[in-house]
Amino acid sequence: MDASKIPLVTQDKNALDLAAKYVPIILADEREPFTLVCAGYTIFDQEGDSPSFKPDRRVEWGSVGYSAVRAIEYALWWDGFPRASHGGWKKFRIGGDDASS
Repeated sequence: MDASKIPLVTQDKNALDLAAKYVPIILADEREPFTLVCAGYTIFDQEGDSPSFKPDRRVEWGSVGYSAVRAIEYALWWDGFPRASHGGWKKFRIGGDDASS
């Protein structure tokens, strides 16, 4: 995976619904110097290597004692360029609109 480019893929509706059900809410201070550009996810039905985490990271549950049968890894892409801000908090919901809180 080329981390310098945002991957564009079409997801199965059931996978998208599952990822949306457990989507994290990200709270960022308005003074955060980088802007969240987009988010993606990988659904693991078995333990395996993360396609987005470098250096290599393995997604594991059974071998480390968790009784899960599936894992969802969310990946965040930041723009890497500082931005101006005025304080406060910004709330991001992956897959939906962002809203100030």
